[in-house]
Amino acid sequence: MINTYMATAPQTQIANANSDRWAYDISQNVITKGEIYDVDVINQSIENILMTMVGERIFNVTYGSNIILRVFESITPQSGEQILNDVVATIKRWENRISIIESDIHLTIDTDSNSALIEVPYRILNSGLTSTFKKKIVNY
Repeated sequence: MINTYMATAPQTQIANANSDRWAYDISQNVITKGEIYDVDVINQSIENILMTMVGERIFNVTYGSNIILRVFESITPQSGEQILNDVVATIKRWENRISIIESDIHLTIDTDSNSALIEVPYRILNSGLTSTFKKKIVNY
């Protein structure tokens, strides 16, 4: 059985990151440019934020999220919406290069394959480019 939870007002998704590429391009001179605003780098950053358990980083114990613990609990429409709200709050706290398109976030729970798909569309503030972070989480 597949349940999808999403915000109410959908918007257009423009791009999807290629997950088989490295997030950091060593051919670019990032020292003189300061911050990196590449889609792959931002997707990697969001994945690091969501997949790192709070307390896991010794020198920054507040970094991360506990989504892995919550996503495989018994999900109701209310708890699915709360998970999405927590995802948004966590990403906003740690990733300041983007603006999340909150009306188009999706959490799809597939109880048959014991997996969850998180889709977070965002706009890169520096360039205006729009992309979507997608992550499938499987509970083995």
